[in-house]
Amino acid sequence: MSAGTPRSWLHPISLSKDGLTGRAALCLSEADPAQAAMPQSPHCDLLHDNERRRLDEMRFERRRDSYWLGRCCAKRALAAIRDIAPQRIEIASGVWGQPIVVGEVPGQPVQVSISHSAAIGAAVAFDAAFPMGVDVESPDSVARLDPARWSCEEERRQWLSGDDALLPALLWSAKEAVAKVLHSGLSAPPELLRIERLREDAGLWRYGFRHLPHVEGLTLPHQGQVLSLAFPKDSLDVGQIRGLSGLAKAGDRPRVVFMFSGQGSQYYQMGRELFEHDPIFAEHMRHGARTLERLSGVDLLQVIYAGGRPKTEPFVELGHTHPALFLIQYALARTLLDKGVRPDLLLGASLGEFVAIAVAEAVPFEQAAGMVLEHARLVAKHSPRGAMIAVLASPELYRSEPRLHRLCELAGENFDRHFVIALPLDTRLEVKRILAEHGVSHQELPVQYAFHSSQMDRVCSEYALRMAGVAPRPPRWPVLSCASGAYLGGDLADHLARLARAPIDFRATVQRLLSQGDCLLLDLGPSGTLATHARYGHATDAGFKAVSAMTPFGNDVYTLNQTLDAFAAL
Repeated sequence: MSAGTPRSWLHPISLSKDGLTGRAALCLSEADPAQAAMPQSPHCDLLHDNERRRLDEMRFERRRDSYWLGRCCAKRALAAIRDIAPQRIEIASGVWGQPIVVGEVPGQPVQVSISHSAAIGAAVAFDAAFPMGVDVESPDSVARLDPARWSCEEERRQWLSGDDALLPALLWSAKEAVAKVLHSGLSAPPELLRIERLREDAGLWRYGFRHLPHVEGLTLPHQGQVLSLAFPKDSLDVGQIRGLSGLAKAGDRPRVVFMFSGQGSQYYQMGRELFEHDPIFAEHMRHGARTLERLSGVDLLQVIYAGGRPKTEPFVELGHTHPALFLIQYALARTLLDKGVRPDLLLGASLGEFVAIAVAEAVPFEQAAGMVLEHARLVAKHSPRGAMIAVLASPELYRSEPRLHRLCELAGENFDRHFVIALPLDTRLEVKRILAEHGVSHQELPVQYAFHSSQMDRVCSEYALRMAGVAPRPPRWPVLSCASGAYLGGDLADHLARLARAPIDFRATVQRLLSQGDCLLLDLGPSGTLATHARYGHATDAGFKAVSAMTPFGNDVYTLNQTLDAFAAL
């Protein structure tokens, strides 16, 4: 990393309560004490002009460092839930000193909460409908304070009478976090912020507040500090935060991302060697295939593996390829989880988003499988036959060539020299002739429909009706969409209904991911195409590694072991 640049971790959060859904993102940054947090740091690019001036006016270095670190966290967190240019947004101060987001932010109102302790900064950005507070504290600093000034008698008798150095910091931090929700600070009487129902829960401390029954909180250790979040009661699945306890021990470990691909990456015999030699993978394949056969009447294992069909034979029957891609990627993800690989987030491209939400347990496997089958049925019923062509050239070729605009649609951008077009069958020969005129290599994908184009409009309209009853749970891991470039939230049903229509921008999605910290990208698609796109598109970036867990070239067991080794080396 650049000198003066803090190491950062970003953790998206889904919120829901009483039919209302929202998004939040928690950012933690750790400045290297051996490096100076100077105004000339590259991360001053995150600051608004007013924030730069305020930083220049600060006389004391410690105050400058904490201000700079807190703004870095807040801008990253905001960028995770809104499409913003950070330097155009100002985090100003309200009349009580609370941070206020000033500037043009698209969507619903959004706010932030900021904290810092020693060289660690924290910020949570959240939809304003779900007020939140964050606090990070050093146990040593809290130990020097008189508990009688900030706690009530019952709290001191119940939790502060022993010699546990963590509990005073935990209680202080919890009160600071909820005070930020109230915008009161610890000037509020200790009794008002009185903590109750304090209990340890698998590495986290959870609690409520006696006089604030609509708020709850959690605290966990992080880098020798304690980190607390306060939020509306019953709005946050705590399972989303458990990954942070692993993050707290991980130092600057890159985030692990499971990536799932869509149509065009399938082939006969995919994963066969692994199916024959890895009993964990085989069991997940068999279990999923039984569920899909019960729903569709088709034995997918027979379709994929029986008959001795070569890998080179086109595998294009949509009623088979849709569920086959869903099954094999889900089984591979479950295999990695069973072998101890834990992702920090999931990334879905096109059909891969259905896999991601199933792996994340936002919807049960059987329900997600039914959604995939219904999607295939509606595409076959309502969409005319079409084609998709991968083009090895800059997407600017499509934008600057009017004949391509007339004959086809831009379906996806994978890296700066690779894009995909979707088109009706009757324009295929003319489009290929135009591409040949420009001297660019291209390859038709093994699909029978023009996904991510206007040919999907009727499909999306009817699929939206089918999805109306879907009620997702908060995902176990955040799910990042290559269609929207955002993390999936409570509007999951509406998003999936539009998924086949929206163009895929894998390039921008990965760029956004890498801008938020280093990553290990694990491609769980059967062809390893997403890992290939990432390597070509970001060959000069030192902050990531892309690994294919399966390829069409065989050696499935060896390839999976290489994936396990990449995770173990973190």
